[in-house]
Order: sequence, then structure tokens, then C-alpha cells
Amino acid sequence: MTFSTKTAALLDEALQEIYTREDLPGFTALVCRGGETVRSQSYGYADLETGRPAGDRTIYHLGSVTKVFTAIMLMQLQEDGRLDLDDPLAKFLPGARKGAWPAVTLRRLASHTAGLPMMPPLESLTEAMQEFPPRLETLESMTFPSIEAILASLPQVGFESNPGERVSYSNLGVALLAHALELAAGQEYALYVENRILAPLGMQQSGFSEKILGHPQAAVCYLPFFSPPAAAPAATKRIGGFTPTGGLWSSAEDMGLLLSFLTGSEDRNGPRVLSGLSLEAMVSRVAALDASRYTGVEAGAGVGIGWFLSQIRGQALAEHGGADPSASAYLGWMPARRLGVFAAANSGQNPPAIAEAGAALLEIMLLDGEGPARVKKQE
Repeated sequence: MTFSTKTAALLDEALQEIYTREDLPGFTALVCRGGETVRSQSYGYADLETGRPAGDRTIYHLGSVTKVFTAIMLMQLQEDGRLDLDDPLAKFLPGARKGAWPAVTLRRLASHTAGLPMMPPLESLTEAMQEFPPRLETLESMTFPSIEAILASLPQVGFESNPGERVSYSNLGVALLAHALELAAGQEYALYVENRILAPLGMQQSGFSEKILGHPQAAVCYLPFFSPPAAAPAATKRIGGFTPTGGLWSSAEDMGLLLSFLTGSEDRNGPRVLSGLSLEAMVSRVAALDASRYTGVEAGAGVGIGWFLSQIRGQALAEHGGADPSASAYLGWMPARRLGVFAAANSGQNPPAIAEAGAALLEIMLLDGEGPARVKKQE
């Protein structure tokens, strides 16, 4: 069955409004229901200079949506018996055995409740972040720290709160988590994600910066604080030890495969990278928040394992956004309603608008009472 003509019109209207209002270079959004992609729409350009249009196969930089994949890796390794969510980080990293560190567990790292700061105390990072808007020369010469440099900074890390006390979003924490997972898996992070998550799901248009930069389908990422918008230097996408926190790229077509898995039923044929029990654990609340990190909705706000939690019309929503100055993305999943959405743009002008678009699509789909529809793609 297809959804109603009214629903189709509302979806298109919501997407067109966001694209026009935000004056985005390129923009793509996709909706899944019951394991099937039911709408995929693109606007604008993946490359302004050549006029290459945005489309289903345009490969966008996902930013922190990468953290969902890091959390899937965590849950897979628990299913494999290689670790437990409540293992202390110190079990894997000797540098995390003093002070408050023994109370830092894998669960707390994955849920941003470890009490760690956003970034490690590294002078190079501090200096780069102080210049705004940054000069292109500064961006072209950026160098992100390796995981070894991040580990070396641990003795100087100051905790923002006691572990387990409150939510404190931390790229540092997820970088440390991912390194512990590498050690548990016996495999480098990017290779593991490619082999154990992307490949089983059939996500062939996805990968990390070293693989995607220069790909003919990759979106050119534009810095909005230049006029006209300038393409972000490749140095801003090679993020070293922070790759597990924000280094993944993917297309709407590929993210539809992930959402197909998430929104499909347990007995549905197709690739499965996690058990139903693990998926349920990921969207179970670890800690409460005053409001959704991405849309500001107060009801049901919290954090799970790799997902932030919210509600739309009283229905549970798991979500994660991603952004840097030249890219923005949003992934939303409503487990009980078997709905999912992905939205991305090749500009970091206003990331909350991309999350707003995703939430708007889910709300429209909630109001549509019919079953899954065939995909309608824009070529």
C-alpha cells in the first residue's frame, strides 16, 4: 500500500520549506517504515561548481551520527562475549586506573555519563577552536590528534562531574570507548565497522574520510561563513583519533539499509547486525535530560547507549545528530512505530534545522495510518 496523497504532499512541503529557508547547497532526506524506504527526496547540488545534483547516492559527511555505529560495535562485542557494558575502561586502558577513572565504564562512555569534558586538554585543539570564523589558511593546516596523543593527555583530563552523575556530551569519551573496543576486537576501528556493520548491511556507498574523500559521489562540503560558500579543506575531515566520534560518510540509499534493519520486524528476512535484545538495550534510558538534544522536545528526553531519546506525539524516538562547520546530518528511529528517518546537508549552517526536518517527517508519518509504500526516488 502507498501512503495517502495528502501525506506525500506534506512530506514534500516540509522538505522544500527547510531547503529553501536555510538556503542549503544540497539536501537529501529519506523515510523508512516497516523495513521499507517509502520516500527519498533530494534538493540542490552535491557540487555547486560542477552543477552535480544531490541525490540518493550522494555521500554526505555524517559527523556525530558516526557514534551510533560505534555503539553498535559495542553491543556486537558484548554479544560476542568479549566485554560487558559495565566493564571499567581501566580493564582495557592502563592510563585510566587512577582518580575517578575506575568508575568510568563502557556504558557510561557510550551514554555520555562518564563525567568527561567535550575534548581532551590538547593545546592544538584549543587554539584551532578559538578562531571564529576561521581563516581558510587555518583550516587547511589543521591537524587532529592521534589516539596516542589523546591517551597521553589522560593525566591532565579534568572531570566535569562524578561518573554516573549527569549527562555531559564528550567526544573524548567516545574516542576512548572506541579504542577500548579496538583492543577487545583485536581489529582497527574503521576496518571493524566496515567488515561487521557496513558490509553485512550492504552499505557499499559508506566509509571513512580516507576512503571517501575524492569519491565521485561525495558531496562537496561547504563552509557557510564565507561568501560565496567555500569548500571545506580535506584537512578538516581527517580527524585522526576522533574518527569514531564523527568520521563516517554515507548516502541516503545506504542509510536506508540501516533504517530498513532497524524498522523491520524480528522475523523479517534480511541482514541483521544486532539482536532484538541489544537494540532494546540501546534505546533504554540510562539518564534523563531536560529536553531533546536536537529538537528541544521535553517529553521523554534522555540518553541511551549511542542514542539520545525523545518523543514525538507521545511516541518514543531514538535520535542522533551530526555536524561540523561544513556538514550536518540527523538519524531518527521510532522502534514501537517501526519508523525511521535520515536527513543530511553539505553545509553546517544550521544543524538544528536538519534535525527539525527529520522530526517533521516522522510526525507526518505518524499521522498517516496506511502501511509501507514503495520507494519514490529522485534520480
